[in-house]
Amino acid sequence: PIFAEGLDFMQFMQSQSAIYFTFSGQFMFFELMSEMKDFTEFTKTFRIAGPFQVSIYLLVGCVGYYYKGTEASGYFLDNLGFGPAYRVASALLCFHIIVGFVIVGNVLCRILHIQFSPFRANDLSWRGRLEWAAVGFGVTATSFVIANAIPFFDLLTGLIGGLLLPPL
Repeated sequence: PIFAEGLDFMQFMQSQSAIYFTFSGQFMFFELMSEMKDFTEFTKTFRIAGPFQVSIYLLVGCVGYYYKGTEASGYFLDNLGFGPAYRVASALLCFHIIVGFVIVGNVLCRILHIQFSPFRANDLSWRGRLEWAAVGFGVTATSFVIANAIPFFDLLTGLIGGLLLPPL
């Protein structure tokens, strides 16, 4: 079937929220471009990364649907069963999350560094680098605590994705 049998409004909206959250990086593009020496070079990267990201998400979704169909659970790795495929997929997912966090975290750390110490935000001395490292460590530690302290974190990110990201 094109739509899952028994699909109700809440399941549909949760799926939509997950999609919105997945492609929520668009608001970061302007921040990244503002930090570049030549912002016109950004479109080259986007022309490669955008279609690649869409095609990989589509491929994973189609392969998962082909093998599991309507029996697939919401979290993709739960469908694999523990074994080599699970380990490889987990490693790739971990790498994907780390790359995304580094990109978004750099922009957030820069904003915080400018707020806390505007005169050393571009300073490459030991003190400027130490401040940058402290801000980076603080953002990473805070993110780790929040992600592990909230038992319903996946539902929270879905809510954020559905309510706040489309207007952005």
